[in-house]
Amino acid sequence: MPSVIVFGASGFVGAPYIKAIKAAHPDWPVTAYIRATVPAKHSPASLGVDRLILGTFSDFSKVQTASSEHDIAVNAGNSFTADPVAAIIAGQTQKKNKSSRSRGTVIHISGGGNFIDHGTSGNFNPHSKVWNDADEDDIRACHILDLVNFLVTISDVAAQGPAQGSAFSRFYMLETARVSWKDLATELARAMHARGIFASAEPKSVPFEQAGEGEVKHLVAANMLMQGDRARAMGFRPQHPSILTQIHEDLKTVPI
Repeated sequence: MPSVIVFGASGFVGAPYIKAIKAAHPDWPVTAYIRATVPAKHSPASLGVDRLILGTFSDFSKVQTASSEHDIAVNAGNSFTADPVAAIIAGQTQKKNKSSRSRGTVIHISGGGNFIDHGTSGNFNPHSKVWNDADEDDIRACHILDLVNFLVTISDVAAQGPAQGSAFSRFYMLETARVSWKDLATELARAMHARGIFASAEPKSVPFEQAGEGEVKHLVAANMLMQGDRARAMGFRPQHPSILTQIHEDLKTVPI
């Protein structure tokens, strides 16, 4: 049976993935790698894992070693920084466990922000490039549990042995229904107004320069058009509510 390590195991993706993979394969040994700065309330029992490793994503050697001890490494903790990703990959290419596989499998999770068209108007552009996971030459929103269910599917594939096909054939885009930033901003304003955080339940239009700091304005002003034909061929079917509905439930009690 394959062993699995989950980096970012206490996060929005890592925690439900562990629950789902243990439900699907209770005999698979699962290790959680979480930041040492995370509160000490976490334990193997609370996370539902067989082993817990405390560390940082900046410790290349520790991340690499932890990765090398497992057949499957799931990166649900850091998609922005190159070094921890490189360490996870390095570990899987130099595995230290005693399984029959000389190389393991990395399941890397990132977001639709990789595919923004760098627009600045905030307007929907139907002519923007649609990135299709079935096109190797080449915003929709996905419920977290739809993502987790598909991760279990991919984990099952990874457990079967060495990957088949080109590296580019192993990218999967998960999308449900096309959502405009205006509609999302409208529902966000309503949810925050209901909690007494926003003075108004109506969103307002602002110039690009005033739309936030850092990467935020580049995301909300641009388009991210994705089409997950390959994922759907693998059986992906969204089952959970749209973000426009789910946002009200998610923001009822979250500390802000």
